[in-house]
Amino acid sequence: MENMEYITKHLKGKSYPKAILKPYSTLSGDNYIIHQNELAAIVDWDRITPNTILSGFGDIVRTFCNLANEDEVNLDLVSFRLDYFEALLNGFSNVLNDVLTKTEKNNLVNGVFWISYMQTVRLLADYLIGDIWSRMLKWSILMEMEQKK
Repeated sequence: MENMEYITKHLKGKSYPKAILKPYSTLSGDNYIIHQNELAAIVDWDRITPNTILSGFGDIVRTFCNLANEDEVNLDLVSFRLDYFEALLNGFSNVLNDVLTKTEKNNLVNGVFWISYMQTVRLLADYLIGDIWSRMLKWSILMEMEQKK
């Protein structure tokens, strides 16, 4: 809870540059097309949104540092890959060093807490209104699977 108090106190009101991001980071080939080992096209444009780099970094960590699927119910299978996190943080910081503002650099790790908080609020709200978003997501996944047959 202390992290959320810090985040809401220090991130609220600060002006972070917007970046064009694709939330729900995945390595699925359904999201992009690679041609001659280079990104040739982004397929699911509907998920690309303006957001802060903190949110993007947090989502990348949320996606790649968890050993289990995000909907895993057996908590014994849920674990955090600290080595992946360190590699992501170092790589992200090094590659974007000249692009990130000082405030972004100082708060990059807080993006992990922010995305977790945001997902918690989103999923709790969905649960309280009857799992409308979750049911639509499951329906969408089933439709995609059906189309691939």
